Amino acid sequence: MITQTADQVHDVCEFIEKVFDIDRRNSEDVSCRLRPTEFGYRSVHYIVMLNPDKLEAAGINVSVPSELLRPEPLKAEIQVRTLLEHAWADIGHDMTYKTELKVPARIHRQCAALAASLERGDQEFGRLVHEFDAFKSNFGACHEPQAVNDEIDRLRIVLASDPGNAGLAVRIAQLALAIGEHDLALEVLEPYAARNHQGVQRVRGVALTEKHWDEPRSAGYREGRKCLSAACAHSAKDAETLCALAENWAREDDSQARRLYHDAAAVDATEPVTLCRYLEFEIAHIGNDRWCALPSR
Repeated sequence: MITQTADQVHDVCEFIEKVFDIDRRNSEDVSCRLRPTEFGYRSVHYIVMLNPDKLEAAGINVSVPSELLRPEPLKAEIQVRTLLEHAWADIGHDMTYKTELKVPARIHRQCAALAASLERGDQEFGRLVHEFDAFKSNFGACHEPQAVNDEIDRLRIVLASDPGNAGLAVRIAQLALAIGEHDLALEVLEPYAARNHQGVQRVRGVALTEKHWDEPRSAGYREGRKCLSAACAHSAKDAETLCALAENWAREDDSQARRLYHDAAAVDATEPVTLCRYLEFEIAHIGNDRWCALPSR
């Protein structure tokens, strides 16, 4: 299974674990072999067995031949990786490790450097897809509420036929927030609340904190902050999410808020809200604006 982004790898893996029995002893996330300073082959390998009950519970109505289940269930391997991880597996990994030749150290170093570049590319593609999805969803703010509601209704029909699509649920929730429908956003995301999905955590956090903004000590507001913190804990950092969390902390802890605004600016100082909030807190902390004043001509 080859996906575009690491988030999609996560979703595919969740699906596999939901509908198959997994031979855990022989399954592996190959990237776990790598030390923190290493770059190389990355892929998730599952050894799976069919389970008719799990398939039925997931809404997959297929007839499983009895010979696949008895006397011992037959096993199959499913490998899941991104397009760039597959490029590495298909060329770099096979070329250097699946050969009888003794590969010199300089070629191994070249391969490691390429693997590092591909890993960085994977992160950037994931960020690009996330930002484009956010752009499409926020675009709803420029349309009449009825047009946005019509789009939400269409997307919910699609979601009903693909209930495991957390990314689509996030898009619907973002559209709902664009027209101020916080309860609708939370309703759509509720089935995915337990998932460690950055988009779900981010949009739930925004919806809950905005809904309970006048009650900062309420359980709903605290839950929203917890969701934003969880979204910020992912390896793929997002300036807007860090900024949203900083805005929450600004109500009670300026130093914590300032640190988060610094982190947001480090991720993307060109994002307008992030830049404005960062400058605001820096000026307030220093007591003047001389450090950021434009030079006179």
